[in-house]
Amino acid sequence: MSLQKRTYIGTNGQEIRCPKFTIQFGDHLNKWHKITGFTSRSASSELERNIKRLVAIKQTNGLIGAEELRFLESCPKTVFKKLKRIGLVDNSRVNANKSLEDHLADWETELESRDNTSKHNKETLQYVRRAVSFCKWQVASEISMEDYQRYLKAYRNGGKGVSLNTLNHSIIAMRSFCGWLKEKKRITENPLEYMPLYNKKTDVRHHRRAMYIDELTQLLTYTQSCGEKRNGLQPLARALLYHTASYTGLRWSECRSLIRRDVELDSIPPTITIRAQFAKNRKEATLALNEDLRARFADYFKLHPMLPEARIFAGMWKGKGYKMLAEDMEGAGLDRNTSEGVFDFHAFRTTFGTLLNRSGVPLATGS
Repeated sequence: MSLQKRTYIGTNGQEIRCPKFTIQFGDHLNKWHKITGFTSRSASSELERNIKRLVAIKQTNGLIGAEELRFLESCPKTVFKKLKRIGLVDNSRVNANKSLEDHLADWETELESRDNTSKHNKETLQYVRRAVSFCKWQVASEISMEDYQRYLKAYRNGGKGVSLNTLNHSIIAMRSFCGWLKEKKRITENPLEYMPLYNKKTDVRHHRRAMYIDELTQLLTYTQSCGEKRNGLQPLARALLYHTASYTGLRWSECRSLIRRDVELDSIPPTITIRAQFAKNRKEATLALNEDLRARFADYFKLHPMLPEARIFAGMWKGKGYKMLAEDMEGAGLDRNTSEGVFDFHAFRTTFGTLLNRSGVPLATGS
């Protein structure tokens, strides 16, 4: 190998020295190549040493280590392309010179091909991009547990910021991203592989309570007769929605996805089915309906005949269910916040669990 500044003859016949050093080296096949380095001798010497290591690894059929991978990530793109062209960078490392934003774009494409909801993918990418921006990481090899822990501490803000549950979502997203980088051989090790999750039970921001039977009866009685349309739903539809959520434990989005053929009233027992693409765990689930809920569905379908593919809660908004429920609870004379906790739409799942427990059904069976 040699390191020197080349000279050439200018148009006026004078000898001109190139401002940058040129590195001349032999590759693993004993072929000679030239790569333009930097104006600095020390920087060019470091580049020469890294190229020499890559040649040695290729000659011995060795594996590229973390130090060499960091070099490939940070070296000029023209140098990287040259090394790839002459065979010093194998196909498993062709993405090593990408920026983190480029890696994230590739990961986003893969997430979209998986069986996830668009909302899940969007939130997962937001968690990762927020951490990348805070830590000012440019390439994958810069990701470290120490930097990420500092980010989580700032994000947490001494308990005044986000909840531990939100931090856990961030950790899961970052571990998934780093695991994907390692799987695709874009990094040698996952720096967050052993990053532990927080105990979210020590930081409960919203303690939800169950609704008593007499409260539920009071809510349903008021709602079906209040005469006001809320959140895109008429009174009878809202009453059916509350009744369904409290006796099946279905989430807001799962209720919103229901179509007529998902409810089978003539089977024994009558059932309601959540299709896999709308279930949180991406698995289809069929739940039995008790007689009261079956009768409410039957009365509703009698008043509102619909085709098999028609949405049961047509017009139901994507969000703001808390506001709709709060208005109905206020109209029914019920308190959302009590000494036992707060009641929002998700608390219907708590009510469902309580009803199962009172009837002697194990929670594991009900879930």
